[in-house]
Amino acid sequence: MKLEYIIFITPNKLNDLSCQLMHNLDMMEIHSLWNPKEEDVHSIPSETALVVSDTELGTQFAAHHHFPYILKWDETNPISPVPKPVCYFDQIETLTCEYLSNQWKRAHHLPITVTATKRLILKELTLEDFETLYTIRDTETMRSSLPAQDTLENELEKHKHYITYQYEFFDYGLWGVYLKDGTLIGQAGIQNQEYHNQTILELSYLIAPEYQKKGYATEAVLAIYDYVVSNLKQERLLAIIAKNNLPSIKTAMNLGMKRCEEVEHLGFSCNYYIIDDIRDFVVRYHSEQKRVNAAKSAFRSAMKHPVQEVYSKYKKKFK
Repeated sequence: MKLEYIIFITPNKLNDLSCQLMHNLDMMEIHSLWNPKEEDVHSIPSETALVVSDTELGTQFAAHHHFPYILKWDETNPISPVPKPVCYFDQIETLTCEYLSNQWKRAHHLPITVTATKRLILKELTLEDFETLYTIRDTETMRSSLPAQDTLENELEKHKHYITYQYEFFDYGLWGVYLKDGTLIGQAGIQNQEYHNQTILELSYLIAPEYQKKGYATEAVLAIYDYVVSNLKQERLLAIIAKNNLPSIKTAMNLGMKRCEEVEHLGFSCNYYIIDDIRDFVVRYHSEQKRVNAAKSAFRSAMKHPVQEVYSKYKKKFK
């Protein structure tokens, strides 16, 4: 099953931005139809299409053809439409191919890929991931700093509930951390947490013991930083880390988080760790990494040549 059609139902005429969006969809091999005739859509399978509308006619059209749809928010009309849209949007002109594809996936309860790095993919978890994740969390290393898991059956029910409601309601949560070959190696993401009578985004991350000390946690957290700044327009994150979880503490502090007050959390003696300026930290971090990589490159280059060879080269040059 894949997305093949985006159907626009709107009283508005095509403009440059709408045409660009439709062109971009065509480049992704997704057909786009603007106010199509009935005979143009009657043979389209409902599971392959998403309707985009800013009018009540779009709701009726989607209901008649059993298409999932997204609807422009109208604050002057408090009555919820039936059937319920997958989500609401502000302007058709601000929609992107990625956003439309994600909303189609949301309508069919398919996992959304959140972001990708050089080595990793952060993606919403599925039921198929449960046993692997359960095994990772049940290792001796993880049990020393995580709450004990319930029975396999009860944990499965919790997992089902989480991926059904957390992702679809908040559009974020704890995601799976996968290698590019699809191997699930951990979990990382954000969720709401109360801190000093305020709701703040809490950062969490864990990597299977056999994949630790390879920089995967750092890579995943940096990707989450970018997501939080770009998608959620936030600059602050909180982490709650057990005092005995030294690798996670090291990662947090290396990534700009500062140790704050102590707290008892889920049966563990912990500390809060907070970063208040994610955007500035990421800029500084990448700048420092470039400097370090340049120094390493220069060192490797120098090690390839004996000192006498380098000295002779420059002696001849300035003779």
